[in-house]
Amino acid sequence: MKRLLSIALLAASLSACTSLGFPAPKTPAQAVYAAKGTFLATVLVANQYKALPPCGGTDVLCSSPAVVTKLQLAANAGKATLDSAEATVTDPAFKGSTTDAAVVAAENAVQAFSTIANDLKVQ
Repeated sequence: MKRLLSIALLAASLSACTSLGFPAPKTPAQAVYAAKGTFLATVLVANQYKALPPCGGTDVLCSSPAVVTKLQLAANAGKATLDSAEATVTDPAFKGSTTDAAVVAAENAVQAFSTIANDLKVQ
């Protein structure tokens, strides 16, 4: 029961983070770092879910191996995209539409990962 509550609280905190009204990032680098913060919060939720025993046994709380695989794939893609975006926005050789595209890619990858984590259902 404590695990369910913990997962529910972490998922709720992910949703709450987007509505706190923090000021919008002023630079591409700030936007990427904000996305990275959301990514790390989502990793916490995903790890809590993954720590549950696999479904199919007698456990009331369990995790679906298929969902764990989806989470892992989305996390890997999100991390790679964030790392690439961070390298792009901190390199003075890149400006304008290149850095803007890197920010959009990073935000989209994190959003995809967060969507999977926010929709977790403990079976």
